[in-house]
Amino acid sequence: MIKLNSKGFSLVEVLVAAGMVGVIGLGVMSLTKQSSESAKSLEVNTEMVTVLNEMRAILSDPTNCKKTFDGKNAASSATPVDSLIYVNKSGTDVNKFETITRNPNAKYGQGRIKILEYALDDSGAGVDVASEETTNLVVTFDRGKGISGNQTISKNIKLWVDVSAGGNIQDCRSISATANLIWTRSNVNQNDIFYSGGQVGIGINDPTAGFQLDVEGNARVSETMKIGDKQAIGKDIDAAGPPLDVAGEIRLQKGNKVCNNGLEGAIRYNDGPKRMEFCDGNSWRQMGGGNGISCDWNGVRWVSQGYDAAGAWSSGNYIDCQGGQVISIKAVGAPYCPGGAGCQPVP
Repeated sequence: MIKLNSKGFSLVEVLVAAGMVGVIGLGVMSLTKQSSESAKSLEVNTEMVTVLNEMRAILSDPTNCKKTFDGKNAASSATPVDSLIYVNKSGTDVNKFETITRNPNAKYGQGRIKILEYALDDSGAGVDVASEETTNLVVTFDRGKGISGNQTISKNIKLWVDVSAGGNIQDCRSISATANLIWTRSNVNQNDIFYSGGQVGIGINDPTAGFQLDVEGNARVSETMKIGDKQAIGKDIDAAGPPLDVAGEIRLQKGNKVCNNGLEGAIRYNDGPKRMEFCDGNSWRQMGGGNGISCDWNGVRWVSQGYDAAGAWSSGNYIDCQGGQVISIKAVGAPYCPGGAGCQPVP
């Protein structure tokens, strides 16, 4: 304990006190530096995760992945590329995330991260080209100075690869970092997510081959559903074209609902008489003209089966057919009259 006397502090006491203040000051400075480095390291690591997600988004598109790694050995390739290739909407190849070998001034995140090199390596856990068709894209970062931990660090992006007999990449795409996260965030708009790794089934666990989206059950589109590159169903349809324009065939399955006012205007395929029919609000009628009943002769003909005045299939009628359409129907016992007085007009 330091004691005061009439003469003040001794030289030894002053030196001891100064040494204690110096030690405390050094400790405070060290803690401040460590805290600053830790905070900066956390920021850099967060930026690095964002960069990795953007890389994964680019490589999730097989076109970009193939452009980047086509012909490279999937199992072991040191510095196979010096950038990732992104094919934009106009079909132009754009170099993204360049290494310092390609561009010494390239920095990412908030301008603190550099990419030293890329490598392909399947020696890590959870990947194997031969048995699992997977490998790692190893990205080596320079995190900059003034941070805690190592300045240089490597991170993996898992890739699915299709290789030739010699082990060279023919097709590839990135795989999500976690098994439960299959969607990838777009590098163009961070609010957009997508999946391009295969087919998507909704309400079905085995999507039908040849369909990117297979829905089992009802689907609702409140705005516009676009088919191909020309027309759409819903709002904002191109006024210069038809509401629906499909290149190819459209198949209607057979229907069994009763025609009523609520179904008026609907069409269906009737697999009994093998014909297309439309609902006029009261009954199903055969498609084929303004009156909905078609025929394939000209003049009046007796038919053992035909349509009655209500448009229902019946037997025993005279049918007046002109230009492929039924003009009038005459029931059994009535005078012969091709489209004249006494004939029953088609409703």
